[in-house]
Amino acid sequence: MSSNEVIDEKPEKGLSREAILLEVGELLKNERNKKSISIDMVANALNFRKIYLEALESGDWSHMPGEVYALGFLRQYATYLHLDLDHTIEKLKSGHYQLTKPLTFPDPPVAPKKSWMMVAALAFVLLFVGINLFDHTPAPLPSQLMQASAVHTQAAAKLNTTNTEVGKTPIKEPAVEPVVVSPLTSDNHSKLQSKEKIEKSAKVEIPATKKVLSYHYKLTAVTGDVWLQLHDSNEPPALIREVLLKKGESMKVTYSQALRLTSGNALALKIDLNNHPIVQVSQLGEKGKVLRSYLLQKKKPLP
Repeated sequence: MSSNEVIDEKPEKGLSREAILLEVGELLKNERNKKSISIDMVANALNFRKIYLEALESGDWSHMPGEVYALGFLRQYATYLHLDLDHTIEKLKSGHYQLTKPLTFPDPPVAPKKSWMMVAALAFVLLFVGINLFDHTPAPLPSQLMQASAVHTQAAAKLNTTNTEVGKTPIKEPAVEPVVVSPLTSDNHSKLQSKEKIEKSAKVEIPATKKVLSYHYKLTAVTGDVWLQLHDSNEPPALIREVLLKKGESMKVTYSQALRLTSGNALALKIDLNNHPIVQVSQLGEKGKVLRSYLLQKKKPLP
């Protein structure tokens, strides 16, 4: 098998967490046996306890020190065997291994019978005919037409009389006030130019300067081995680095924003930021507990 070969390790939908762990453990064990590597060789190469490797291969994580440690060991073991288990690790982190609800589809609609369609069409025709019959109004009588014509003639005569009286009244035109235009003198011209300059200067926007800070970290495992993860400060946080520092080893990281630390043995760490110590040995975390999402920054502003 070539280096860094991607293994199709996506579990089937609906598998429980225990089923995923058993499937991953079987995949690790088969790949190790295929490469003719003993479990003792893996323990020496990764500096892991043998009981943890056996727990990973058996799928029984009850002997693991914690979820964060177990996922870190699984990632390093998979990298050692050149297996790509990132998808499964993310699924275990996010809890997407829970059983999913089976999909249900509604029954297809039943087509109506032709007899019902014919009855509905006949009812519609009868309703339309009935409305037309009852809506028919009788024609007006001749006497009613004569009365309406007389009323119309009287109204027209009154309208003509009113128009004649209005036409005899003279209409006054509105007076138009003269507009005085002052001549453009040199004094007025200079005032106009100065006003335009002030308006143009008021429209000029001064761009705001943004100070960009760089965070130079140095993390050193002083008194023991330290497993750690570094995430950025965004929401959701993105993983920047994950590493296992042996005792006496150090690591340097430069980033544009303050990072967050998750560590299993934070008491053994010494951390410098921009060549200034911000964490001394035995200052972070508690013995036997995992430090989670600790913001690495100074209490005072950076220089």
